[in-house]
Amino acid sequence: MDYNKKIVNELWQEHEPYIRKLCTYKLKSLPDYVDDCIQDVFLALSDALHKGKVIEYPKAWLTKVANNADDINTMNTEYVNSTAGEGRINAGR
Repeated sequence: MDYNKKIVNELWQEHEPYIRKLCTYKLKSLPDYVDDCIQDVFLALSDALHKGKVIEYPKAWLTKVANNADDINTMNTEYVNSTAGEGRINAGR
């Protein structure tokens, strides 16, 4: 097994439950995308290690990636925009 894959696997075992909770919280309105979020975070980790990045504090790095994930922000924005007006009562109708 490649050294980077071994590191990713070890970090997955250690931090996946935490990243799952974080992604679940960030995507509370879109629970079907939690696994995609987790996958994106750990793929970013794999890519960074492959490029030679030294990650001194893996949990902090993974948290930052999850919090800054464009997909999460885009998905939540699209959901909010798509549901805008639901549950509203139009007074004139």
